[in-house]
Amino acid sequence: EMAGLLRSWDINIIQQFKPFSDEHSRKSLDLFAPDFGVAIEHIGLWAHRNREENDHYLKYKLCQGLGIRLVQIFGDDWHSRMHAVEGVLKSIFKKQEQLVGARECEIVGGYSFELRKFLEENHIQGFASGTHFALKYHNNIVASITVKQINPSGAGPPVEGFWELSRYCIKADYKLPGAFERLFKRFICEFQPKEIISFSDHRWSIGGLYKKNGFKLDGEIKPDYSYVHESKTLIRLSKRMFRKERILRKFGLDSSFLEFTESQLMEVIGHFRIYDAGKDKWVLDTAPKSC
Repeated sequence: EMAGLLRSWDINIIQQFKPFSDEHSRKSLDLFAPDFGVAIEHIGLWAHRNREENDHYLKYKLCQGLGIRLVQIFGDDWHSRMHAVEGVLKSIFKKQEQLVGARECEIVGGYSFELRKFLEENHIQGFASGTHFALKYHNNIVASITVKQINPSGAGPPVEGFWELSRYCIKADYKLPGAFERLFKRFICEFQPKEIISFSDHRWSIGGLYKKNGFKLDGEIKPDYSYVHESKTLIRLSKRMFRKERILRKFGLDSSFLEFTESQLMEVIGHFRIYDAGKDKWVLDTAPKSC
């Protein structure tokens, strides 16, 4: 299905491509587009359960070492957010059909049902709460950013001047040169942040947007996990739902399970870990600006 999509865009692909050597020579890439230097992997949730923590990260690094951009698509992304996935792939392969300049658009701020719907349809992670700015073209949202105040220590109430950029989204099939810069400038002018952090997911991003806009790489975040249930293999479940005490209480497990780890308890109730490929953390120190 994914191969057919790429071929419908006239992209030459090689299936089950094996570019690695030595001890990794048996590893293959589901799809490789040699004209773009881009590989795509479809990660079935059940098939990839309980793999090594660094399994997907290792493949990302192996590809990076060969100059290949690897896109890793979880099965639930493909099935439940296909429109957003297609939008990201069209952007990577420069196949967007609509070209609109950012200055042709109107900037609007604040939350709306229209904005929530836009993010749910066009961003891989869907909607996130926070402070929103959007670009409208012919009265329709075509791009948005979401920011939120944070505590730089990672705990406690938000601190004045410290922000996280949690979403940047462009409408699928649109190319909007200057969109991020225009939205980001409005945010900076209005809130005068001291520091802004953000994260790029190794499964999707190589961080080009951050580099272009003055962010500095602050390090890598190790792979994190979610859970997949043996009877619902197209849904990832957040680990936050399954703290050890909550598992014992919710599923009525007796004292004989007290010494079990979270992971062991989850396997008892039919849930298994699946790891992502890690993230990069980016930081931008900003000086007060007159706008």
